[in-house]
Amino acid sequence: ICMVQPFSAARISMPKKAALIPIDDWLHETTRELWNNPGLEVPPGEPVRGYFPVSMPEWRASLRKMLRAGLATTLPSNTRDPSLAAGAFTVRKDPERDRLIADRRPENAGERQVGLCLLPYGPRLRRVQLRDGEYLRASVQDLHNMYYMFRVSPSRLQRQVIGPRVPLSWFEELSDEGLDFPSDDRSIEPWHWSDVRSPSKRDSPWTPGSGEIPGMCQVALTAALMGDLNAVTVCQQAHRRMLLASGGLKPEELLVPGRSFPCGALFGDAYVDDLAVFLILHFSARGVQEDERRLSKIFAQYERVGFSTNDKGVLLEADKVEVWGAEIRSYRGTVGYGLQKRCTLVMSTLLACCLGVSGKQLMQLIGTWSYACPYRQIGRAHV
Repeated sequence: ICMVQPFSAARISMPKKAALIPIDDWLHETTRELWNNPGLEVPPGEPVRGYFPVSMPEWRASLRKMLRAGLATTLPSNTRDPSLAAGAFTVRKDPERDRLIADRRPENAGERQVGLCLLPYGPRLRRVQLRDGEYLRASVQDLHNMYYMFRVSPSRLQRQVIGPRVPLSWFEELSDEGLDFPSDDRSIEPWHWSDVRSPSKRDSPWTPGSGEIPGMCQVALTAALMGDLNAVTVCQQAHRRMLLASGGLKPEELLVPGRSFPCGALFGDAYVDDLAVFLILHFSARGVQEDERRLSKIFAQYERVGFSTNDKGVLLEADKVEVWGAEIRSYRGTVGYGLQKRCTLVMSTLLACCLGVSGKQLMQLIGTWSYACPYRQIGRAHV
């Protein structure tokens, strides 16, 4: 469970150059059409306002940083109903960096899902069968800031608006990072205050082109938003189609839910931004193996399109590998829910029983158990 962190522009994780890969190029035709032209509906009940616990100086610095990276762009101040703008908050990614999450509930409430989110399922790895003298070699790789590297089409930008309307003066001398935080916060021209306060009922609905405010603009992210209803679905599909195009994996080698488990010695898949390639090897195997040849094709594809990878990600000969929530002990031939995670889950459950828990917290706890229990005992199979 990730807790909301104090918003700090300096800690936000983002690439130096973002939105380099057109996501439309990697989507199935049907998905691409639904993604860019969602069936908009009027959500029932009172409208939701996006969560936005951000101070004005930090938001100004964040926007300047995003515009320099190509992660954001400015739009006219009357492009989109301000009440539909996404909120923004951060959660911890690692000790030095935070993830920027868009609270896109106002827009999500009126959109439909573009399709099923077909993510690989860790407990299925228990189906791997090892003969005597064999082990399962796992190679994993993480794509840096994958969401921010996928560029959305211009037609979608109006649904990517984030935060309140802000002055155009915030972006003067944008290349000068030293101006991100002025010496005196009182010198900052304020944002449009009504966009960050409690909404008031309007006498008439907002219409496109109405309510233009001179000197103000709306800001839209140019890449996939973490918090978008369909972001995981489209990014997963784009990454998987990229793997197939590289020749690094074949359709029958993917761990797609609903399909038969791969029968060959090599298989793999992507879980959004986490790639994993597996190969059953004999302990006596020497020289360059098939998984290394396949990985070189995949990495070449990443380089061609502009992805940045984690140099520490490849673990060709590691005995203990964690991937997709599973802990794999390659040489022992076991896969299961890791001991540390099991201990944490048990302690959390005991605390919940003692202190009482309900609502979303209870659902999160049940959801974690529902993932851990399919492993049952640590899986191991020999034939």
